[in-house]
Amino acid sequence: MKFIILISLLLFLFWSCEESSFIPKPPTYLRLELPAHEYELYDDSCAYTFEVSKMFTVTKAPSENGSDCHKRIDLGPLNGVAYLRYWKIGDQPLSFFVNGANDEVERHKLKATNIEDENYLRPKDHVYG
Repeated sequence: MKFIILISLLLFLFWSCEESSFIPKPPTYLRLELPAHEYELYDDSCAYTFEVSKMFTVTKAPSENGSDCHKRIDLGPLNGVAYLRYWKIGDQPLSFFVNGANDEVERHKLKATNIEDENYLRPKDHVYG
């Protein structure tokens, strides 16, 4: 009986030590079926205009200072929202608004899964960001 158990154990060890071969899966890509876009010019009493897809909805966004030029763009079937903020530069220096935009990004880093800072420097073209 011990002989049968020993032979069974040895056969099991030899059989289970086979080297497995790795077969990589081919890369897959999401296939996005986006609807055809038709654009219309968005123009209201604010100091800007832009083209927006007809499937998006532009509404007034809440603002601390009561500005009517802050917009909320509902992206419809794309399941997202984009916010457009507009400030008229008056007595405040430009650095005030740049720092405010950076502070807004910092507040959203707590909610987001991945926000990476990237610098753009092209001195020949006078592009800095």
